[in-house]
Amino acid sequence: MNNGIWIDPNTFVKFSDVVKDPLTTDVATRRNSLEFFSSFLGYLPDPDPVLRKQGKDIKVYHDIVTDPHISSVVEQRKGGVLSLEWDIDRGKAKSREVRIIKDIFDDLDIHNIINEILDAIFYGFQVLEVTFGKVGNMLVPVSVQGKPQEWFGFDEFNRLRFKTKQHPLEGVPVQEIYPRKFILAQNKPTYANPYGDRVLSKCFWPATFKKGGMKFWVTFTEKYGMPSIIGKQPRGLGKAAADELLDMLENMIQDAVAVIPDDSSVELKESASKGASSDVYLGLCNFMNSEISKAVLTATLTTEIQNKGSFAASETHADAVARLSQGDRKLPVKALNTLIKWIYEFNFPSSSTRAEFMIFDEEDVNKDVAERDKTLAETGVKFTKAYFKKTYSFADEDFEVEGPDLPQEKTDTSKKPAPAEFAEKSGDPEAGDKKGVKVLEKVLTDKKLQKEAEKLLKPVFDLLKESESLEDFVPLIADLFPELDTEELEETLRRLIFISEVFGRLEEDGKE
Repeated sequence: MNNGIWIDPNTFVKFSDVVKDPLTTDVATRRNSLEFFSSFLGYLPDPDPVLRKQGKDIKVYHDIVTDPHISSVVEQRKGGVLSLEWDIDRGKAKSREVRIIKDIFDDLDIHNIINEILDAIFYGFQVLEVTFGKVGNMLVPVSVQGKPQEWFGFDEFNRLRFKTKQHPLEGVPVQEIYPRKFILAQNKPTYANPYGDRVLSKCFWPATFKKGGMKFWVTFTEKYGMPSIIGKQPRGLGKAAADELLDMLENMIQDAVAVIPDDSSVELKESASKGASSDVYLGLCNFMNSEISKAVLTATLTTEIQNKGSFAASETHADAVARLSQGDRKLPVKALNTLIKWIYEFNFPSSSTRAEFMIFDEEDVNKDVAERDKTLAETGVKFTKAYFKKTYSFADEDFEVEGPDLPQEKTDTSKKPAPAEFAEKSGDPEAGDKKGVKVLEKVLTDKKLQKEAEKLLKPVFDLLKESESLEDFVPLIADLFPELDTEELEETLRRLIFISEVFGRLEEDGKE
């Protein structure tokens, strides 16, 4: 067997003589490192310092989220992203493909999917399983579900592995065996730690100390929350009489009433330092809550403002949380764009451009669009009423469009021919058609009209020849005009139909 290869008829190179170029390969790897030893389990041990010292797994973090304060700040951080809007950015993709992608996403529970992806911030990583189904002649995702992190691990090459019943120790490589099946979201992964940065790891000890403090606080409250009851009786009555009096006092604690001998007495005695002692436990819990807030939100004011904050401080805190959401939204955007990539690979493999998932703040978008429109208006661009309705969600009665150079006084239109407008027909349709024909007869000659109509309609007629039905024709004409949105496409079709009608009428008039 030859241990080499012929690179030309006269040159044979042995494989043993081939030296890999260090510039094109990784040198500092786990296998080459003196400190790393491959795990006998077949996957990379979780390097989380808390879990390693405790000898536990990630389930510990699922338990501490039941703490009310941790749950509150986790939901607050997630809310910074979940409160935003999402959409499919068309870019240079074909309009038909964009509509299909948007319909697919509308059928999915995107809000819940984003919520599960954001768990990667708190647990380091999140795995979502995608189930595809046949819809018409397309293969589309019908379900996207987050799966427990403890079911997965990473090997020494940082590849995701699924721990199955058949391979409970080493697991199976997900991407190799189940391509286009699992989406992996990681929070700040590194080569040393593919499990990601876990925010809840920073909350473990504050939550643990808080839990211990609460336990002692409850014990303290039970012991010193009520005054101590001391019973006194004459000497020489013996132990039986003392036990009987003790039972009476215990019943008194429960029922607030008791019957005792007339030669005995009861005294209520409160601890003079119980208020100061309880403040110690309260201070401990408040401090631990503050540390948890810092770990999750990088600030403390929103959940613990109490009577110490101010409006300026709350504004600063809100800005800090908003900056966090700017980074957090990148996780679901990246994950869901992976899903769009798979949809394209299954259904539009020849497409060179793809639509993209986006998360945005509607107020920021409107501000940017308004600034852009202002700049365009200053250069002479005139916007229609339909544009303002579509872009800024105005109603008809909310505004009127006035151009900067439009005359403010009435002009004598009797001396000027009315411009040809492609407006919706009103009144008698035949009268409107005849009026439009007369206007076009004055503006365009037969030859000029025929030339313009043929130029405009030729691509449409070509598509009609290729189409067997209207259902086939609509997506084809959408691809013919990729830069038009739905309203513009409808307007173009209406104009084409109108011109063709006019052209036909002129031909009939010419025959007569």
